[in-house]
Formats: sequence, structure tokens, C-alpha cells
Amino acid sequence: MPRWASFLILLALASCGKSEPAEPASLRDAVAVGAPPLAAWASLLLHETPIEVEPLYADEGPTGSTTPPRARLAAARTAKLVVLFGPSFEKWARQAALPSTRTVQLGEGLRDRLLEVEERTHAHGAQGEHTHKGVDGRSWLDPALAREQARRLATELCARFPEHAASITLQAAELEQRLSQLEAALADHREALAAETVLVQHGHGLAYLARIWGGPTQELELDLDQKLGTSDWNRVRAAITGAGGLLLLSDEPAAALRAQLETELKLQLVVIPTGEGAIDPAAVEGLRFGAWWQRQAGLTQALPDAVEALLASRAGE
Repeated sequence: MPRWASFLILLALASCGKSEPAEPASLRDAVAVGAPPLAAWASLLLHETPIEVEPLYADEGPTGSTTPPRARLAAARTAKLVVLFGPSFEKWARQAALPSTRTVQLGEGLRDRLLEVEERTHAHGAQGEHTHKGVDGRSWLDPALAREQARRLATELCARFPEHAASITLQAAELEQRLSQLEAALADHREALAAETVLVQHGHGLAYLARIWGGPTQELELDLDQKLGTSDWNRVRAAITGAGGLLLLSDEPAAALRAQLETELKLQLVVIPTGEGAIDPAAVEGLRFGAWWQRQAGLTQALPDAVEALLASRAGE
């Protein structure tokens, strides 16, 4: 047998025998969280306790795909609890070597209720060009899924910090109420939007919101920084089943694009804060939830205005 082959076999055997790093001698009263919504929820649930909530995600770049700083990963390994939505959102977690016995994935068991997305088309091997199916991990944008995951978070916190269970349970009731109010505010528009064209910008989880209304939804690839070219204009127009409709965007479009969408295509635009942007890690615990909630509550203010404008345009037809 060639020497290099023997080396590869030994390397493979050594890899198979690897185990997780040894548990630290002591664990800190801290919760490391993998996404901004989790930082907000945990901050509210632990508001009356001395337990620290430590963002594990990066402060810059997409929080679901950007590898966190090494210092935060190292700190997470000594926290009593690590909380993630799951690999469908925190894609960096697959290589993060987090402590499995202290890491909870709130999205576990929910895969069949997550939105399917088509990942980038590519070619490899003998299969030729093809597209893989994946799921969108921004499940907190569906208030019903958010409530389920927030309940599980509260349960895990009570189990890890039983001395604070009463306080956590009290705060959990407030979080449940907030998320229920958000769902009710969105559901108010179900009847009005059931027969309307609802379009969403692709790749930001906005279809989670749109499916609350029960009607057909179509995702569109849009570059928010520039006007639509002729082919893109025709593509958007073909997606509109009647005269105009509602379009959910992840950010403010360029002025020229907004004019096209509103004036030429008769679409009512709603900019939805998806809640995945990093929250200032230096924020006081009690303010971290408020900062995130302000973003989420914004959609319940923008949406009624857009729906009313859409219905008013229908009345004038």
C-alpha cells in the first residue's frame, strides 16, 4: 500500500475518534443567541434576572450566513445555554463547534411548516444543471411559528435557570400577548387581500407574512437600487393578475423604481422590517427588545395604509 494511502486511512480514523471539547470547569449565567429576534425575546424573558443575553451573530453582514467573531463563539462555549433557530437560518452554525448538550434549536420539528425556497441553480457531477430545494429560516416572520418558538425558548430558560422560573414565566405571558397582537393585526386584512395580487420580494422570508392572508402569493427577484429594464418590467406585469396589487419589500426602493412600481404598475408598496438586522449588543437588556419590537410593530402601521390605498383605488375604477 502506498505511504500516502496509509496516511489518509490514519487521518480518517483519527477524525472518527474526535469528540467535542471537554466541558469547561464552570459555566456562566449567560445565554448566547444566534439571531437578533432571539436576542430580543430572551432580553424580554430575562429582563428581571441577572442573566446576560449575549449575541452570537456578527454585527455586520447577513446575520444568518456571516460567521460570528471568534471571541463570541468562544464565549458561547461557556454559556449555560446556546439558542438558535436552526441551520435553515444560522448556516454558520454547522462549522461552529457549539456545545451540543447546551445548544437548543427552536425550529427543530417545524421543517414541514417552513417555506420552501429554490436555491441557486448550478451543475456538478453527471447530473448537469439543477436546482436544490431549501427552506427559508426566517420563521419568526410567521407570528404563529414565532409564538411556538418563543414558548419553547421560555421553557428552556426555565429549565436552565429554575431559580428564575417565576419571573421568566411572567415575562413569557407578555411576549405571547405581543406576538398574538401582531398576528391579529395582520389577520385583520385577510378578507380584503384574499382576492388581491400579493407579491413579495424574493429571498427575505416575506412570504411568511403573505401566507397569513390565504391568497396566492408570488415572489419576485428585484434589485431595489435601480429601475426595471424592459424584460423585468414585463416579468413583474405578468405576475399581476388584475390591475395593481400589494408588493412587500425588505427595504426602501430607489426613487425611480418606486415611481415605476407605483405609477406604472399600480402597486401599493409596503417596506417590511424583517427583524434580522443586528441589534446593538451594547444596548441595555430592557431596551434590546424595544428596539426590535419597534421594527416589527412598524409593519402593522404601514400595512393598513397600503391596504386602504389599494381598496380606494379599486373603488375608483
